[in-house]
Amino acid sequence: MSDPALLAIRGLRTWFTTRQGVVKAVDGVDLDVLPGECLGVVGESGSGKTATFLSVLGLVKPPGRIEAGQIIFGGRDLAQLPAAELRALRGRDIAITMQDALTALNPALTVGEQIVETIRAHDRGVAGPAAARARAVELLRLVGMPEPERRLGDYPHQFSGGMRQRVMITIALSCRPKLLIADEPTTALDVTIQAQVLDLIATMRRQLGMSVVLISHNLGVVAEYCDRVALMYAGQVVESGPTRAVIAAPRHPYTQGLLRSMPLLSDPDRPIRPIAGQVPDLIDLPEECRFLPRCPHAADACRHDIRLLPAGAGRWARCVRIAA
Repeated sequence: MSDPALLAIRGLRTWFTTRQGVVKAVDGVDLDVLPGECLGVVGESGSGKTATFLSVLGLVKPPGRIEAGQIIFGGRDLAQLPAAELRALRGRDIAITMQDALTALNPALTVGEQIVETIRAHDRGVAGPAAARARAVELLRLVGMPEPERRLGDYPHQFSGGMRQRVMITIALSCRPKLLIADEPTTALDVTIQAQVLDLIATMRRQLGMSVVLISHNLGVVAEYCDRVALMYAGQVVESGPTRAVIAAPRHPYTQGLLRSMPLLSDPDRPIRPIAGQVPDLIDLPEECRFLPRCPHAADACRHDIRLLPAGAGRWARCVRIAA
């Protein structure tokens, strides 16, 4: 992994205790986020993408817990940070936009109240309510909200999906964080609005000089907006590296399978080949490569736990064929 990193995750394990057993949602994740970069995190539902970054923010609640690992940000291990210090850091240094803006926003408060609350909680440079309100108007204008002064008094249900997402981004950026975690920021939006939201995040990233983690199911989106990409499967990172290099020549069979399952506008007659089989049960994980039952290259050497191996310049892959 590259150093120095703005955020360094090492050996992270976040588990959830259920009646059926322990769900190992995040099981030994190593990830870096570098200053100023956009990192794409891709994988199927349940692969551990969101759980990893909720762990970073200390937002995993019982029955979930961080079982092991380090989350180093600004020289401090967030996994060991007292709750009060972690609460002060959230929103100020690390911010997050949730998947569904309608449910993430408080329906009983105007968007202005929600933006102002965040500014006053974390930005000590703002003198009072009037200054915080002026900052909120400025931020809404910055993200392209029409008539920002008037819309401060509106409630979330009075906005379209795209505009609600802009409000979420405004709240996340209100204190100029060093790191923005964008968790599926285009969920339930049409293609045109998706592009507008992603372009907005890219613009804000450049203007503020912040790092961005873009969590997504969509490799096409990640290929366009992210400098590096990490592929997750069954609670582990299975491949990571510069986005263009990974897309052009994937090293892990899971990444190869994802790319084969995507339609290509340049070759509409190419058959779409989904990945056969099912994701393993996170309660009863095998003591072997977790992709083994679905892998077209399965071999006896795969029948043990595989660690991330160097796979080229700045690249890593969890596959024995890399070492062969």
